[in-house]
Amino acid sequence: MNQTLTGAALGSLLGLAALGAPHGAAAETLYSTDFSGPAAVAGGVTAVVDAGGGVVQNVGAGVPGYYTGDVFRNATGGSGSPGDVSSWSLSGIGAHDLIDVSFTLAFLDSWDSDNGSPSPDDLQIFLDDVEVLRLTSAGASGTNVFLGGGTEVAFGALFNSAGFFYDQDRIVDMSTAPALRFAHTASTLKLSIRASGAGWQGGDDESWGIDNLTITSLSRAGAVPEPATWAMMILGFGGVGATVRRRRLRLA
Repeated sequence: MNQTLTGAALGSLLGLAALGAPHGAAAETLYSTDFSGPAAVAGGVTAVVDAGGGVVQNVGAGVPGYYTGDVFRNATGGSGSPGDVSSWSLSGIGAHDLIDVSFTLAFLDSWDSDNGSPSPDDLQIFLDDVEVLRLTSAGASGTNVFLGGGTEVAFGALFNSAGFFYDQDRIVDMSTAPALRFAHTASTLKLSIRASGAGWQGGDDESWGIDNLTITSLSRAGAVPEPATWAMMILGFGGVGATVRRRRLRLA
C-alpha cells in the first residue's frame, strides 16, 4: 500500500519538527569568579557582593579542579544563631529564559547533620530571597547528608588551611543540583547563602565555603516546552493521524 503523506500531512510534520527543535543556544556568562582576583562580569551587567562576614582564604592544593587556591569562607554565627547571609546580586541582565548557577560548595569543620549533637546544622540557599535548598552534612556527628542533587567530590580531609579540629570536610559540585537551573526572565537576580539551625556553632567549629562560582543566562535551548506548545504538538499529531487514515481509506 502506498503510504506517502499528502502535502497537508507533510506540512504538519514539518511544523512539529520546528516546534520540537531546540532554539539557538544563546548562553552568556553573567558572572564568574574563582576568588583569586576580580570577578568577570558581562557587559551591561552590574554585580554587587555582600560578603556577610565571609572572607577570601587560601586553601592551597585543596581538591584539584574543584576547591583550590583562594576560596570564599563564611564562619559567622554560633550558639544556635544563624550565620550572616552572603549574597551575589546581579542587575541589567539581558533577555533570557533560563538561569544556571554553579559553584563548588564546602562543608567545613564539625558539621553535625540534622540528627547529630548539637543539631541541626543547615545550609540555606536562596534565589531572589526564596529558599530553594536546605542542605546538611555529617562530619563530627550525625548520619544524614543532603546535597540537593549536588555531587560529592571529596570527603574526610581538611580542606581549609586554618587547621581546625575536625578533618571531615565535604566538597560538593553543585553544578548538578536541579534547583540551580531554573526558568527566569527578570533583569535582576540574587543568590544568597547562609548557615543556620539550632545546632549551628560557627566560628572555629563549623563553617562553609564556595569556589568557582558561575552564573549563566541561557535562551530556550534545553527548556521544557510551554503548555501552549504541547497543545499545538498534540493537535498536530492528531491532524497527521487523521490525514493518514483518510489516505488509506481512499486507497482501499
